[in-house]
Amino acid sequence: MRTGKELVNAALKYEELERTPWVPFTGVHVAKLIDMDAESFLKDADAIAKGVIVAAERYKADGVCSVFDLQVEAEALGCTLKWAKNNPPAVVSHILEQGMTLNDLPTFTKDKGRIQLCLDATKKIIDEIGNDTAVFALVCGPFTLALHLTGQSFITGMIETPDKAKEILDYCADICVKISGWYLELGVDAIAVVDPMTS
Repeated sequence: MRTGKELVNAALKYEELERTPWVPFTGVHVAKLIDMDAESFLKDADAIAKGVIVAAERYKADGVCSVFDLQVEAEALGCTLKWAKNNPPAVVSHILEQGMTLNDLPTFTKDKGRIQLCLDATKKIIDEIGNDTAVFALVCGPFTLALHLTGQSFITGMIETPDKAKEILDYCADICVKISGWYLELGVDAIAVVDPMTS
């Protein structure tokens, strides 16, 4: 009998399976499983790891998502977040609407915002359950990150100023590649590029 991790990895390679693997996108719901609010949970690597591990056991998951917060990259690049007790934070200031350009944005490094916290939480999850359970890292997709950085003007900009929109999109894609690389260095089984703006 294959482990959940083996099933997930086989599915990702389009292999024939004895059953469909189960990877719940539990999000900040896992904070409730350990009696925490979303804000406190998403600011604590140990809590994130504990909540995801509890969810994996409770829901008999074959795979788990380490951190489900699509605002991490935007926060690290200078956007302001509004925190909530029952939901992930929301971007409330779009850094490129404030007269800044892509060249003005801070260098995207592990020490910015909560990036290192997310990497630490993911490593803890891998170390605890990663032998038998697939661990997915979630990254903010390029269109959604562009919207976070630019605000609604990015949507009209794709039509009115397509060259500028493409420059922003290329920049955001590079951010996705960079943070994905950091997660891959930890040994995650898959990267999920989550891009709700495109849906």
